[in-house]
Amino acid sequence: MTQPVPRRQRFGFTIVELLVVLALIAMLLALLLVSIGKVREAAALSQSTNNLRQIGLAFHQFHDVHRYLPYNGTEAPYSVSGRKRGGPAVALQDSTGSWAFMILPYVDQQALFATRDTSTGVAVFLCPGRGRPTHSTLASNPGAWTDYFINSFLNDPNGDPNARDSRRTLAGIADGTSQTIIVGHGQMNPKDYLATAPVLDFTQTIFTGGSPALCRSKANVVNARDALHAQAGNWGGPFAQGSLMVMADGSTRTFSYSLAGGAIVDGEGDDGTFSGFLTPSGGESPDPVPHRDHDHDHDHHGGQRHRR
Repeated sequence: MTQPVPRRQRFGFTIVELLVVLALIAMLLALLLVSIGKVREAAALSQSTNNLRQIGLAFHQFHDVHRYLPYNGTEAPYSVSGRKRGGPAVALQDSTGSWAFMILPYVDQQALFATRDTSTGVAVFLCPGRGRPTHSTLASNPGAWTDYFINSFLNDPNGDPNARDSRRTLAGIADGTSQTIIVGHGQMNPKDYLATAPVLDFTQTIFTGGSPALCRSKANVVNARDALHAQAGNWGGPFAQGSLMVMADGSTRTFSYSLAGGAIVDGEGDDGTFSGFLTPSGGESPDPVPHRDHDHDHDHHGGQRHRR
């Protein structure tokens, strides 16, 4: 009688089984990385929103003291009633330098305001979504810079970055403070995130007055995510949800990149476009597209705007 052949015992996994296990591990790791990426982006978005909220509060505190808002400064100094204004930043003189230098005492940077130290940056001016160096180390132009940019149309109807101070007041924003941007994200090329020196027309140190790289003054308005084809003067940012802005009432908003840019002519923007939120008089309905307001305590909608 023929004896049955005993089955060979199996030890370990077959190659196919190992490949399946490895594929599952790779899939789980990919999902984990995506999840971590989303958490990090959400944290960066939250921190950047908080930065803008602090900047908006600083603008209000500056206004409380001076009875007018900061502006972009001027390249060369000038005098008004014997007082020096404009030009490069001078320690302890908040009528010089850029808007970001002017508000230093109101963002807990009194020491930097008093010393004009060019070897350090200012955390509240930096967006964690970009992770840029804190300041320029260029020998001829060192100092802190900012990922946020002033709306120069507040100071000048044509948005001239180098216009003298018109001393715009909050009460002088005819369209309503909740409908007018004061500071926000500007578009950049991701390749420039690691730059250790100012990028022409995109970034500049806060000690420089009147620079187009410290505001966004393009009359043909564009709001677009950071990209390799970024153009100077565009609004935008690193986040997929849209660009972050702080309004003149202190509230923060995310503006979708799908919102039409529009154009600004003689200080007036187009109805229902991003341009309308840049002009202090004329240009948009209260809510032309859905947006997310990050500061509900200040979400007060003004009356409808109309072109004159």
